[in-house]
Amino acid sequence: MLTGDIFAVDPDPKKLLFKFQRSAARSGATVHVVREYSYPDGSLAARERCVYEAGQLASYEEEKLQTGEKGSAVIRPDPKKPGQRKIFFEYTTGQGSDAKKSSASE
Repeated sequence: MLTGDIFAVDPDPKKLLFKFQRSAARSGATVHVVREYSYPDGSLAARERCVYEAGQLASYEEEKLQTGEKGSAVIRPDPKKPGQRKIFFEYTTGQGSDAKKSSASE
């Protein structure tokens, strides 16, 4: 577990913007990491989740609770190039019927 405070740089460097908490759990060669950013009042602003397999990033997810945006990146074998890996991205902006999802890969 790792915790910290994130302060403004200018014009008020003593102003607390977010509280940060990172936790990690290992199961064999898999590590699950959760990072949370909370407002000074304790309400959750954003969350990130990462999964590492054998020391390599396998997936990443983020939720921006203040805007409703969310995204993910998953690293998998490239179906067209055996032996290589590819990143598959998805990102959603808006909520409900206004939600717009985009995806890409590289």
